[in-house]
Amino acid sequence: MKLSTTTGVLARKFGDAEAIKMIAKAGFDAYDLAMYHIQLTDNPFSGSGYIDYIKNLKKVADECGLVCNQAHSPFPTQLNGSDAYNKKTLDLTIRSMEIASFLGADVVVVHPIKNSSSTLAKEYSYEPFESRKQLYDANIKFFKDLIPYCEKYNIKIAVENMWERHPLHRDTLIPAFLGYAEEHARFIKDINSEWIAGCLDIGHSLICGEKPQEAIRHIGSRLKALHVHDCSGYEDTHTLPYSMSTRWDEILKALSDINYDGDFTFEVDNFFKNYPDELIGEALKYMCMVGRYMVKQIQGEK
Repeated sequence: MKLSTTTGVLARKFGDAEAIKMIAKAGFDAYDLAMYHIQLTDNPFSGSGYIDYIKNLKKVADECGLVCNQAHSPFPTQLNGSDAYNKKTLDLTIRSMEIASFLGADVVVVHPIKNSSSTLAKEYSYEPFESRKQLYDANIKFFKDLIPYCEKYNIKIAVENMWERHPLHRDTLIPAFLGYAEEHARFIKDINSEWIAGCLDIGHSLICGEKPQEAIRHIGSRLKALHVHDCSGYEDTHTLPYSMSTRWDEILKALSDINYDGDFTFEVDNFFKNYPDELIGEALKYMCMVGRYMVKQIQGEK
């Protein structure tokens, strides 16, 4: 089981190449390449020179002895009724699969289509789906349409469990599509493809009012990726495990009980994002130490 962390905030602060170097220096085995918002900004991954850019990243990672274990595609994934946005984001979702494959990843994490978008795409108009069935069917079609690209690039898609903002009370977070493990597992089963699996975001489960250990057991062998972070249950906190009151012993036991065979990937950028730059390297080393401890618990090691 590889121990990994996202490039996220590190890449925004220091650039992708330096983020990879810092993750390697801290002692991680792998990195999760964050391509969250490449459709919304001028970005080397979305530009015409992306091939040269990722070749350089591969060279940097190889020199550091670090591998890319997974990547995260752009989100919001699609906005109902916004054709221009949807075309652009679909193309870049496919590109994210190409990039991840080139860098050696096994998995790309993709958000499902939701009814309530984040404010990230506020300049695009969209409308909620009229029924849950329409939302379900739109997601089935979206992910099935990506399967030929999974085959082309030899990479799995892991669909992530999600929350969304209440349509009237925007400070309140509520379960979104696939917010609950029962629906998450059924959705993957309904697609019925070896290329489509599950990514469980531990914090998102807590926000949706579900015990992550129960979600892990419910998804079972369909679970192939993780986003590990601690969470208050009221905000998407994205901080280091053991910072809150989450029962990590039960979560790690559940991963052991299902013989989880994916990697252990942190998404804890809020833990260090406000640190002075000079302290971030040490924060990453501590993150790695915590991660090694957690992986040992899953594997039954002392």
